[in-house]
Amino acid sequence: MSDSLQRLKQAVADSNITQVANKIEVPRCTLSLVINDKYPANPKNILDKFERAYSDVNCPFVNRALTRQECRDRSTAPRPFGGTAKTAWWDACQGCEHKSKGA
Repeated sequence: MSDSLQRLKQAVADSNITQVANKIEVPRCTLSLVINDKYPANPKNILDKFERAYSDVNCPFVNRALTRQECRDRSTAPRPFGGTAKTAWWDACQGCEHKSKGA
């Protein structure tokens, strides 16, 4: 069993199949076939979507790992109001190498 498939199964065990399917944007029934080793095709595309959604990005601005979802949310959000720290982080996101991967 591949590492990605093991992590996918663990993510489903930690939450539920519907939440994981929604997060990686695949039908629940497809994800069920994959985690039960009954998917008739190569599950590479499904596992790639899982890795993109669940892997972390090292944010150079705050020098720590962020989930891809947090990276996407910060980089695609409207320009923030009410604080230079928030604005500085948002500005850094706009030119970041991870923006295309996270967003």
